[in-house]
Amino acid sequence: MNVESRHAWLIVLPALALPGCRTPEQTEARLQRKEELRAAQEERREQAKAEKEGRAPVERCAAYVYRKRSAVEYGFRPVVYVGEDRIAGLGRGDSRCLRLPPGKYTVSVKRSIAGAPTWTIRTAEIEVTEVATLYIRFSEVVTAVAGSAILTSATLDLVTEDLWRERQ
Repeated sequence: MNVESRHAWLIVLPALALPGCRTPEQTEARLQRKEELRAAQEERREQAKAEKEGRAPVERCAAYVYRKRSAVEYGFRPVVYVGEDRIAGLGRGDSRCLRLPPGKYTVSVKRSIAGAPTWTIRTAEIEVTEVATLYIRFSEVVTAVAGSAILTSATLDLVTEDLWRERQ
């Protein structure tokens, strides 16, 4: 290998590595596009469900349930329920839109491990109105690890829109 070809590789190698690198702004934009796609999918599911049940779909998100970005992942994802209806799983930083007509509801987060029956981690009673949007944060903190058992402390509470936007 001569000196000229060695220098050519010094130019080509970094150029090959750079396309995979993203700036924080690009990463944030990618996450936002991903969330917009997920919201559109949820909207289509809600419309299909409403058509199947013969009712008009609810147009706005009355409440959002989210999980913090800094959440600890173990086992299966926790799942959001409204009453006995399963809504969706919650991964780290995930947010789920609840399209609910005005009224009182029970929102709960449940977990299942290895196909075993689900158990309720936390429950919150909410009241949906025509004007206010509710933001509900699910948070888990690992309190102890004992052999293969993981002990956690969990909360399900109402927070501000700013905390929801930052997933904090």
